[in-house]
Amino acid sequence: WAGTKHYQLRWDRWISFGERLTETAVASARSRVPFAEAVRRRALPNGARIFVLENHFNPTVSLSGSLFAGTLFAPPDRRLIASVTAGELAKGTESRTKLQIAEELESRGASLSTSSDASDPVGVDIGGSALSRDVEVLLDVLAEILRSPVFPEDELEKEKKRVIGAI
Repeated sequence: WAGTKHYQLRWDRWISFGERLTETAVASARSRVPFAEAVRRRALPNGARIFVLENHFNPTVSLSGSLFAGTLFAPPDRRLIASVTAGELAKGTESRTKLQIAEELESRGASLSTSSDASDPVGVDIGGSALSRDVEVLLDVLAEILRSPVFPEDELEKEKKRVIGAI
């Protein structure tokens, strides 16, 4: 039957393509640097440590970190203050409202979060992601919310109600 030859030829091409992909993957795996060697480390003058792992196949940046500001550092009678503070950091700064911050990030498909909970009494966790071309915007917003938060009264009231409702 004439159609069988056509399918056999297609099948052979797919097998050949698959073999080339496998050979490329094996060669790539052999040339990879071990993870510990691939991570670049740098200590900043303020004591912050930065670890970078580049991936040139994906044009995005992801960051995660932790600040020594968790519940362990809060007064014993005010343990929730770390969680509330972390949650309120992006609610406004001296120069931007929470909507302006959200618009700045979301218009670029970027995200930024801060949180603290009982599972990590030492740290306030920071996470963010953006396209590589927008990394400066992401870092500028992060620096701004860490350096000049304003904690708007109306946002604090909403958070108090949410915490009381969760009890």
